[in-house]
Amino acid sequence: SDEYSNNNRYTTQYTTPKSFSNKLILALKTDKYPANSGYSNDIRWEIRDGSGAVVREGSGYADAEQVRDTFQLANGCYRFSIFDDGFGEGLNPWVFQTNYTAGNYSIKDDKNSTIISATGTNRLSNFGKYATHTFSVGPVNSVANDNKAKAELTLYPNPAKDKLNLDLTSFGEAEE
Repeated sequence: SDEYSNNNRYTTQYTTPKSFSNKLILALKTDKYPANSGYSNDIRWEIRDGSGAVVREGSGYADAEQVRDTFQLANGCYRFSIFDDGFGEGLNPWVFQTNYTAGNYSIKDDKNSTIISATGTNRLSNFGKYATHTFSVGPVNSVANDNKAKAELTLYPNPAKDKLNLDLTSFGEAEE
């Protein structure tokens, strides 16, 4: 506490992010340029875990190819990235092109919950060179249990100059 009591305490609600089941389905339709346009399909994707390691990836697709990939991930946080290593328009070719087919992609879990849906309608398939989406599968973390959700953290001193202390003792013992 200091002489300005209005900033001594702040409380906020924490909403646990939606967690998806571990079995995921990727659906991808690549775009298609007209014959003799000089452009080709250079779409690739990857999923990285919380440590940054690639756990799943795909590339080498033909024009207008329908891809369906089903896989299972361990509980944790992930980052899905999709790349256009070619012209850089994503899955929706530039407007000056005629006779093209736009592409799209989605990731759902086996309970049909949508993690991401990128279409021409919502403009997410027009991602340029790349797009990234984060998500979690399985239990998100231990903060969601009742005891930890009610815990407080303390930052001091207030005001701080060179050093700030963070006290997490009310969270109790760490859990694996």
